[in-house]
Amino acid sequence: MSTFNAIHYEQELTNAGVGKEQAAVHAKALGQVMTEVVFCSDLKKVESNLRGEIEQSAQRLADRMDSKCTELSAKIEAVRAELNAKIEIVRADLSAKIDKLEARIGALEYELAVHRWLFGLVIALQMGTLAAVIKLLVP
Repeated sequence: MSTFNAIHYEQELTNAGVGKEQAAVHAKALGQVMTEVVFCSDLKKVESNLRGEIEQSAQRLADRMDSKCTELSAKIEAVRAELNAKIEIVRADLSAKIDKLEARIGALEYELAVHRWLFGLVIALQMGTLAAVIKLLVP
């Protein structure tokens, strides 16, 4: 990019037949315009800077997302471990209660068998007693 030379431009206008005062005003106005003009090279610099900033922002975002994913995974694993521990406690408690109930059922089954045997014995004794009484009463 070349810089604008207002004096040179004014001289060229004067050499071309433009009045000195008009050439000076033209050169000054064009000099002001040229300071405000955006050139392609300026746009490329801005574009390059913006691309760099966007890439940096994208990388920071990706890094933060990775960090949050790692944190979340750790929290999920902690909750999973805690739940597994609680499940094991409940499982052990239920297993103990089931064992206790099975032992109680076994004891009740044994008790019922004893009662059946005793009830049969009582009936047999009563039948024997009834037979003896009948035998005594009937000649």
